[in-house]
Amino acid sequence: MEELHLFYAGEYIEEILNEIKPDICESAEITIEVNPGTVDKNKLKKYIKCGINRLSIGLQTTDDKLLKQIGRIHNYKEFLDTYEEARKVGFKNINVDLMLGLPDQSLKILEKSLKEVINLKPEHISIYSLILEKGTLLDKKVLFRRT
Repeated sequence: MEELHLFYAGEYIEEILNEIKPDICESAEITIEVNPGTVDKNKLKKYIKCGINRLSIGLQTTDDKLLKQIGRIHNYKEFLDTYEEARKVGFKNINVDLMLGLPDQSLKILEKSLKEVINLKPEHISIYSLILEKGTLLDKKVLFRRT
């Protein structure tokens, strides 16, 4: 049997939210997660317009070397640009995701990332422990190091 994969691209988010809006409490927190470098001012404006009131940005670390090492497509400056643009278009509730346990991530690097993000004054910071998903590029890199 053929497997069906559905992908809801950004242009469908407004349509989906408009469809379910009558069933959502007016004070509900509606969050979308974005990756730096994949969202622009127009997308951010659309998200606000269709009722999204909380933005979660997947930074992971402020260290560009680590970002590249774990296969992220953005750098720290691109994150800062995304964060600043989100504030400019009106997001008043922003979360920033960080990771700990990244390969070659020292306590000093983690502390620096946390301090830099705190200085931005986001409403929320989430810190997740790295979980290696079997078969991913990062899992293969870490496995290679162990052998």
